[in-house]
Amino acid sequence: MRGATEVELFRQKYPEYDGRGVTIAVLDTGVDPGAPGLTRTTTGAAKLVGLIDCSGAGDIDTSSVAKIQVSPDGTAYVTGLTGRKLTIPPEWPASFNNEYRVGWKASSIFFPKELLALDGQFMSARKSTAERANNILLAEALKNLAAHEKKFPNFRWSENRLDIDADGEVGTRTDLLAQIESLKSFMQEFKDSGPVYDFILFKDEASKWWAAVDISENGDLSKTTLLNPYADNFSFGTFTDVNLNYSFNVYDGGNILSIVVPAKSHGTHVAAISAAFFGDGVNPDGVAPGAQILSLKIGDTRLGSSETSQSLVRAATELLKWKVDVVNISYGEFCATV
Repeated sequence: MRGATEVELFRQKYPEYDGRGVTIAVLDTGVDPGAPGLTRTTTGAAKLVGLIDCSGAGDIDTSSVAKIQVSPDGTAYVTGLTGRKLTIPPEWPASFNNEYRVGWKASSIFFPKELLALDGQFMSARKSTAERANNILLAEALKNLAAHEKKFPNFRWSENRLDIDADGEVGTRTDLLAQIESLKSFMQEFKDSGPVYDFILFKDEASKWWAAVDISENGDLSKTTLLNPYADNFSFGTFTDVNLNYSFNVYDGGNILSIVVPAKSHGTHVAAISAAFFGDGVNPDGVAPGAQILSLKIGDTRLGSSETSQSLVRAATELLKWKVDVVNISYGEFCATV
C-alpha cells in the first residue's frame, strides 16, 4: 500500500509532512494503548490522545458511596457492592472526604468474547482453580463425616430417617451427607460466565479523580493499578491474567465510571496503518507517523463488536468536542439484499 500510494517518496521529499499537528479519529472496535508503535509520535507527543467507549458497554454505575472503615489491625477498607472488603493501600492518595464511590461489573459485558470461551486458556484455568478448591472442601467434608461416624457408630437409616438422635446429632450427620452430595455434583453442573469485578472511584484533595478495578477478585487493591482518567496523563492498566489493557473515563460528576477495553483488534490495526511510529528502521511506520489518534469505540462488546445508533451518536458528539482533523470509519456488517 505504501508503495502504491507513493507515501515513501512523499516522505523522503517532505520529511516533516508526516501528520504532525493532525488528529485522526478512529471510529472502530477501540485501540489498544499498549500496542507497539502507538505510544509516541515523531515529535515525542503522546500518540493516543483519547480512548473513549461510545458504546456504553464499559459504563459502571458508581453513584453508590461507601465510607472508609478501619479493621482491628488498622487496615483501611471500604465494602464493595459485591460484598468484598476492598483494602485501601496506604500509598494511595487520600480521598478528600474519606468517601469512595463503588460499583461492579461482570467481565462478560466488557471483555472480548474470545477471552471468555469456555475452552480457552483463561476460563480453563478458572475451572481448574474452582475444581481444586472444591476438592479441598470435599476432602474436609469426608474427613468430618468419618470422624462423626466413629464418634456415633449406632446411627441407622430407617425409611430415609436416622433412628437415633444423639443430642441433636442427626442434624449434624444429615448436614454432612448433604454437603458431600452437593460438593460431588458441583463440578458436574459447574457454570462460569467469567469474573465479576469491583470498581472504586474517588477524588483526592486536589479534586483529581482516581479509579481502580479489583483484578484480584478478593479485595486486594495493592495488586491493581490506580489510574486517572486517560486524557489526564495517558495512563492505562492491564488485566494480567488475560493480557488485556484498559483505561478509565469519568462522567456525570462521578456517577458513571467508564472502563475502556477494545472489543476486537481491528481498531488497533487501523490506527497503526494510519499513524504508527516505531522509528527503529525495522518495523514499518504508518502513513502519518507524526499524527495523533483519538480512539472512539463504536463496537459494542455486548453485541460481538457491532456498532449501534447510540454509539454513533456518542461518537459524533465526541468529534465535535475534540475538533479532529480526519475521521476514519472502516466498519460495518453484511446485510441482506432485496
